[in-house]
Amino acid sequence: MFRIFRERKGIVLAHLKETLDYYVRLRVAEIEGDMLTVLIGKNSEKLMQKYRLWVAANADLANRERELGRN
Repeated sequence: MFRIFRERKGIVLAHLKETLDYYVRLRVAEIEGDMLTVLIGKNSEKLMQKYRLWVAANADLANRERELGRN
């Protein structure tokens, strides 16, 4: 019985870790979509603004993944 509880607890913790970085991943994906839109519109100034946001969001995601023990 305790083995089953430990396994379920592990599954719950794994799902919890997945949800902790969901919004950070979503932000990165949204910025990438914005970058594509701006690239198609050929606005290099706006593209650099989006790129800077993407770099910061990607760094945040990498930090969160490191905190959660992912590679």
